[in-house]
Amino acid sequence: MFVGLGMYFTLYSFANVFSWIHFFSINQSPDYGFHRENSPSYYSLTENGMTLAAGIALIFTARRWAEKLCGVADRQTAPE
Repeated sequence: MFVGLGMYFTLYSFANVFSWIHFFSINQSPDYGFHRENSPSYYSLTENGMTLAAGIALIFTARRWAEKLCGVADRQTAPE
């Protein structure tokens, strides 16, 4: 379940992040950036970058999350 969710987050945001990386590599002129009034909004980059990072982190930590979830479930159902 956690790997699937991580894959969804990663694949959902990868194209947008790749598009922003391409945008920055093409438009490296000094006339473009934060100092200009018509600079692009970096909200989309931040949103998709964080989603991509969360998805990748979830893929690599899925086993740990599953073990923690099972450990909590076992303690709740075990008789005391």
